[in-house]
Amino acid sequence: MNIDEQSCTCKNWSISGISCCHSLVAMKCLSINREDFISTWFRKSTYEEIYTSIIYAINGQNLWEITTYPIALPPIERILLSRPEKKRRLEQ
Repeated sequence: MNIDEQSCTCKNWSISGISCCHSLVAMKCLSINREDFISTWFRKSTYEEIYTSIIYAINGQNLWEITTYPIALPPIERILLSRPEKKRRLEQ
């Protein structure tokens, strides 16, 4: 495990960007602030920055424009053929 490179032999830290349990224990033993190693994607400041712009609500379904196209339906479920059941004589 290398804390400076933010990598561990289990590869969870480098794949997800979230510290694995091994690195958290090592940081605790070394008295290192664990919040310094959180990826920027998971910080509260990044979350607030993303949602600072105004998100406008869309109109209700009754105000949508009516089109001449048919309503899209899910595909018809096909019944796949399977192996026929064996007709056995059940002996008493």
